[in-house]
Amino acid sequence: MGTIKQGVLGGFSGKVGTVIGASWKGTAYMRGQATHVKNPRTEKQIAQRTKMEFARNFLQPAAEFINIGFKDVAKHQSPLNYAASQMMRNAIYGDYPDYSPIYSKLKWSHGLLTPPVVETVYANYNGIDFLWQDNSGSGNAKADDISMVVVCNADKKELKYFMNGYTRSETTTHCEFPIEWVGNHIHVYITMRSADGKLISNSHYCGEFLLE
Repeated sequence: MGTIKQGVLGGFSGKVGTVIGASWKGTAYMRGQATHVKNPRTEKQIAQRTKMEFARNFLQPAAEFINIGFKDVAKHQSPLNYAASQMMRNAIYGDYPDYSPIYSKLKWSHGLLTPPVVETVYANYNGIDFLWQDNSGSGNAKADDISMVVVCNADKKELKYFMNGYTRSETTTHCEFPIEWVGNHIHVYITMRSADGKLISNSHYCGEFLLE
């Protein structure tokens, strides 16, 4: 119900029918009530929301990794939401509702630590081995920086991550997979974090491999 404060010729406050009365800085005004839209979702909005949900569901199994990988750049949102937004923009192809990841463009970390210089990656049924240069002293790289690895199984739509690999000075690390992964195609990524956990490097895409 609206309330008249200054007689029948004055302004009013509240709601009368579909008209709302109010005042601002001493000036009375009226406005119409907003029309209720039963379904404000357009096809484009639905597609965007579905795409975002696809990205979050894909990345969720590696949330622990992502919380470290994007902790320095995720502002006013969670690292997982930041990573999902980046994936939406750069690493998804397909049309609603059929989306797929662009594995070569996926990012798992972003930071200022000097990344590893990967020389060779070996993959077979026993797992995967990385060999890199010991570039300790280059930029802010240190010998005790720790390698971190993400592996995506493109056939099974699964992923695994490894938080505590060998150090930068050891120039190698090894990761093992379930026997069920033999015969599958995998995509591999590596990054480095400082021993105290304060710094992280950009993730590096190492390529696609067949486990045989």
